[in-house]
Amino acid sequence: MKNNITGLFAELFYPSRCMVCQGVLSPREKKYGLCSQCKKKVSVIKEPFCLKCGKKLFDDTLEYCEDCEESRFGRFFSKGRGVYLYDGVMREVMYRFKYKNKRYYAAYFARQAYFLYQRWISDIRPDLILPVPMYRGKMKKRGYDQAECFAKALSRVFDIPNVGGILSRTRSTLPQKGLSGAARRLNLKNAFHIRGNLVQSKSILLVDDIYTTGATVDAAAEALRDAGAAEVYCMYICVGNGKRRRKK
Repeated sequence: MKNNITGLFAELFYPSRCMVCQGVLSPREKKYGLCSQCKKKVSVIKEPFCLKCGKKLFDDTLEYCEDCEESRFGRFFSKGRGVYLYDGVMREVMYRFKYKNKRYYAAYFARQAYFLYQRWISDIRPDLILPVPMYRGKMKKRGYDQAECFAKALSRVFDIPNVGGILSRTRSTLPQKGLSGAARRLNLKNAFHIRGNLVQSKSILLVDDIYTTGATVDAAAEALRDAGAAEVYCMYICVGNGKRRRKK
């Protein structure tokens, strides 16, 4: 009873607000963090998407995005899936999530991920959920790691363990934005370390906030595979779009 009363007062003075327009959400809208109008402005990832990384494709005759067409046989992760298209209003939502301490958005993202990928997660059956880690100096400055927030939220909705500290970033790296594909891979070379042997023979769900070329998650997946992980799958809050590679 006490918890229910506390929750009522919290909702009265701090009502749930839309991630896009910041308007107060109705009880029916709270689950996914979007009002009915802003929900129309947000694109969730649906087929067709890249069979490898999960990028949205805008032609159902395509199988792979351009990046995966060039490097899919060299990827260290098996498959990836994204929740939202990184476009339009989602850019502002992700900015607030990453830099304005809107950590609670992670619960909304995880619920949408559950709605989209419950069957996929049931099929791949990951043993652990691990976030792509932020360098400790950067995290200390920001105060939190957004990928870790998402990993914890996914752990709750999918009931899969999330164990902190297994995967770490050993050095600071340059921002990936603006770097070529080759430069991104070089920038991340030997940037991740695995502690202990908890990933050996395990299927891992590796999660990150935004997926672009895949260099970051691939470098982290390589470290996990080198440490003995049986499979590495990926999930991201947002992904870009892709093209190329028509079905034969």
